[in-house]
Amino acid sequence: MQPVRKVQSATHFKKVRGPSRNNSSVLVDDLLTPCSPGDPEAMEMTWMDVPSDKLMEPIVCMSDMLRSLATTRPTVNHRGPPEGQEVHRGLWTGGLSGAGPKLGHQHPCRQD
Repeated sequence: MQPVRKVQSATHFKKVRGPSRNNSSVLVDDLLTPCSPGDPEAMEMTWMDVPSDKLMEPIVCMSDMLRSLATTRPTVNHRGPPEGQEVHRGLWTGGLSGAGPKLGHQHPCRQD
C-alpha cells in the first residue's frame, strides 16, 4: 500500500519514460510519477491533476515493505475468536475433487 500512499500524498510529480498504456511495447516520455518537491524536474500538482493514463506508479522498494510490516496489525490474536463466535475449520471439503461444502451450504458459483 505504500506506493498508493506515495501517489495520494504527493505534492509534486515529474515526467518519466515508461511503457505506453495503449501499447506496452512503445516507450513514451510523458508519464508522471511522484517526486520530491526539491527535484529539479518537479511540477507542483496532486494525483487528482494527473490524467489516469499518464500515471506511472512508483516501484515498490524495500523501505516500502519494511514500513508496511512495521505498521500492519495482526488480523488474528493468540486468544482466538471473540466470545460467542466460533471458527469453522475445514468448512469446505474435497479440495479440487468437487465433493462440495460441509454444513449443507451451497457454494455460490456451483450450479448443481
